[in-house]
Amino acid sequence: GTAAPIAERLRRPILFVLSSPRSGSSLLQLCLQANPALYAGQELYLLMFDSMGERAAVPEMRFVEEGLVKTIMELSASSAAAARARIARFGADCPTWRVYQALQRMSGPRMLVDKTPANASHVSFMLRARETFEHARYIHLIRHPYACISSGLQMFRDFLDVSETTWAMVEQSWVDTNRACDEFMAELRAEQPEQRGQSMVLRYEDFLRDPAGATR
Repeated sequence: GTAAPIAERLRRPILFVLSSPRSGSSLLQLCLQANPALYAGQELYLLMFDSMGERAAVPEMRFVEEGLVKTIMELSASSAAAARARIARFGADCPTWRVYQALQRMSGPRMLVDKTPANASHVSFMLRARETFEHARYIHLIRHPYACISSGLQMFRDFLDVSETTWAMVEQSWVDTNRACDEFMAELRAEQPEQRGQSMVLRYEDFLRDPAGATR
């Protein structure tokens, strides 16, 4: 089957942190989570898929599935087994926007934050966020390329055991991701000038120097 299209944009606000891998989004997440008005959980890996079945069919999901599991565990105060059962009940035909909707409801009055780096890997994913959520907000997190690429290369070789990854490959990924984010943010500001305050560019190095001031 196919996922049901969204009939009307979700009205609850949501915050997307857009960044290339190894840009410091996990540290930013911890800072945002300290804000009682936000729920900044793990990486969800939802936005790039139409349905939960499409998501489950990607072999690499076994490396990152724990993010959604842990998010549901925290929001529902349940065990890992109960969280996995809840995910299974969504079913393969469940559109991912319904999962977002469920997570927003579980978050109560807090705004849901999604920091999944893959959300920024293609402009079509970011456009989907705009089409799905009426009041989406965005932070484009940028880290100096040298530190980001060096960390990314180590992650691919040591953690993911992808030994053929080269510096040039990770560098190109950094360039492509941040260019896509720049284009999306520029288009967003041009089309919605009245909502300029709903998006911002944050440099990781500025965030390290003054976390409270940078995220105020």
